[in-house]
Amino acid sequence: MNDEQKARVIANCELVLKALKGGQKIQWRERDSLQPIWHDEGSFPSVHPSYEYRLKPEPRTIWVNEYEDEDVAHRSAERARHAGSACDPIRIAVEYREVTK
Repeated sequence: MNDEQKARVIANCELVLKALKGGQKIQWRERDSLQPIWHDEGSFPSVHPSYEYRLKPEPRTIWVNEYEDEDVAHRSAERARHAGSACDPIRIAVEYREVTK
């Protein structure tokens, strides 16, 4: 194992330990794979330089004002309500949550 691989293993170990201590979910994938798909920790491989690890992303939430001709997304319900009060929306502050796999 060369120095770069050792550094990668150490960084991966630190990430995995931090996640386990904090109760966060971990995902992994094979480095240099033709299909780089992130897998949930249920099928967790050993920490190895040929794998990459990450904290599983939290789903994002946006609020959308729906208008006759377009929809406009906002980062908070308050901003959506404020923007919707100045126009004539069909619906204000509709909450959408991202699905992560």
